[in-house]
Amino acid sequence: ISCLPYPPLQDSIEYLSPRSKEYWDYKKNFPLKPFMFRQNDKTMIWIKCLKNHSEKIKVFDLNRRIYRKSYKNKICRFC
Repeated sequence: ISCLPYPPLQDSIEYLSPRSKEYWDYKKNFPLKPFMFRQNDKTMIWIKCLKNHSEKIKVFDLNRRIYRKSYKNKICRFC
């Protein structure tokens, strides 16, 4: 995946949702970075909540979890 062409920066999740960098698990996703994905990608990635719980989700689910109003605004299912 890291060898594939990246989307234009203005279409990436890093640009459209800057908070995605806070939850991106850089260690488990290495060498992948948020700017390599569009918001509607179905690729599985690792996220990390503020309490260091890791969870594997699809890229398109990341934005929904960051901005959701239910579950007391928790990003992961463990919190």
